[in-house]
Order: sequence, then C-alpha cells, then structure tokens
Amino acid sequence: MATQGMRSKSTKEVFPLAHVCSDTNKMTLINPQGVKLNIYKQKVEQAIKSYEKRLNKIVWRALSQEEKEKLDANKPMRYLENKAALNKALERLNWPISLKELSMLENEILAGKMYVQQAMELQEAAKKENYMSRALGEQEKFQGNPTKKTKSKKLDYLKGQKVIARCDENGFYFPGVVKKCVSPTHALVGFRYGDTKVVPISFITPVGGAMPCPLLQVGDYVFAKIVTPNGFDFYVPAIVIALPNHDVAEDKFYTVLKCNNRREFCPRSALIKISQNKYALSCSHIKSPPVQEDPKVGPKQPWSSYSD
Repeated sequence: MATQGMRSKSTKEVFPLAHVCSDTNKMTLINPQGVKLNIYKQKVEQAIKSYEKRLNKIVWRALSQEEKEKLDANKPMRYLENKAALNKALERLNWPISLKELSMLENEILAGKMYVQQAMELQEAAKKENYMSRALGEQEKFQGNPTKKTKSKKLDYLKGQKVIARCDENGFYFPGVVKKCVSPTHALVGFRYGDTKVVPISFITPVGGAMPCPLLQVGDYVFAKIVTPNGFDFYVPAIVIALPNHDVAEDKFYTVLKCNNRREFCPRSALIKISQNKYALSCSHIKSPPVQEDPKVGPKQPWSSYSD
C-alpha cells in the first residue's frame, strides 16, 4: 500500500504537461504553448530532487551501522550514483527493503528527467516552428505570388491523397482527404467526420496505399490510432514502450505511452512511425477539451473519450 501511495503521489508531482483533478481523477491536457515551460521544468526538477532525497533516506535507514562503516559514510549516500555498492550492502542484510520499491522510486526519478528533456525538446521544436513560419512568410513577401503554371506543378502532389491531419480545435490527427493545396504551406482537407479545413502541410501525414511500414523498436515515436466507443477514430502522438512477444502467437500488440501518459495496446497497422521532432511538435499543439460525460456525443466531438 505504501508503494502504491508513493507512486500515485509521484505521478501527480511529475506529470508531462497535464493536469489531473484530485476529486474526479479526470485528466485535461494542457497546451504547452500556453504554459511557461521554464516554470514547468523547475517544478519537475524540484519533484526529482524530492524523490532522490527520499530514495537516499530509505536506503540509508535500512543499512546497519556496520554496513555504513564499511561504506565509510556518515550521512545518506546518493543511491543512483552508488547503486552497485549500496545494493551489495542491502544484499548482505538480506534485503531489509524491497528491491521492487527501490526500482519504482528510481523509475519515477528517471521518468521525471525524461519529462524535463521532453519540455526542452518542445521549446526547441517551438522555436524552429516559429523560425520556419517567419522565414516562409518573408520568402513569400519578397518573391511575390508565383505564376499559376508554377503553382499547378508544385501544389498538385497532395490532391486526392488520403491523410491524417491535425485538427486545430484539439491538436489530434483525424483521417481525411486532401481536396487541394491552397498555398505552398497549406492544404484544404476534407475530414471524414464532416469538417473541411485549411491545415498547414507540416501537420499533414499521408496514409494508405503503398506506404512504408518500418520495423518499430522501443523508444520509437509514433502516431497511435485511437478508436472511441462511438466508433470514431483519430491519432495521437505516442512512444513505443514494449514490443509484441514473438513467442506467443496471439500477442500482436505494441504497448505505447500516449501523450497523456496513459498506455494503449495497438496492432502494427494502428501505428505510424514519426520523427522525434514531429512528436514534440504534435505534443506542443494538443489542447484536449475536458472529458464529456454525455455518452451521446456526435461526430463533432469524436475525441471526447480520449482520457478514458
């Protein structure tokens, strides 16, 4: 029970750009563009220090005076930096504390450090996105409008292409078809669920047809297909954290960690491999609405059960 409480507390303290309501345990993702990432990083780093201090104290209190003298230490040692020596001492004492409990705390600390790294990547990706947008704007301004003939050659390559494209209302990616390109940087997408909107080409990913299907490894970045109870489907950025067990014929599912820190089990056909930069950019544009309680959600809100 202590371990569960510890992990629950840690999850609330070290959470990737999200808010969890303590009363209902419902999650609402926060748009990283709308928060101060420097403050977010400081809070996560403070939580990491708190857990490192707790881990060091737990190990120190479990050591006998004799073991402390063997280690030539008169105050708590940093567990992560002296893991081998401290684990040997705990082993000689027949493990007075659970190795599983230590591993859980260690994993929380490592997760916190990963969240700090992700926040830094989001900042860098946002800077690059802003720079590219300004550069394209300046280029179009100085070059003027290209001729119709040039446009037709450059802009028709996406017309009729099946894609998943980002919905500006929430940041998720929905299936659709490109109707036409309206500029060198934007295309008109007809979404499967009724809307037709102009979407930046950088937030459009082709699907279907003879698309590549590369092997996936743990740590790869993907768009994961989510199917709601209503039968609607959309895609969210995720990280592969476990592969199918090839020794079990029935096990054909990858385990991914979605951008809201929830796990999902997906077949390979439901995953689209993306770059780390695209993952960071996609996470930075997510602005999930609160969970809808009304089960009669129509096509305008197919993402409403995402937090379940």
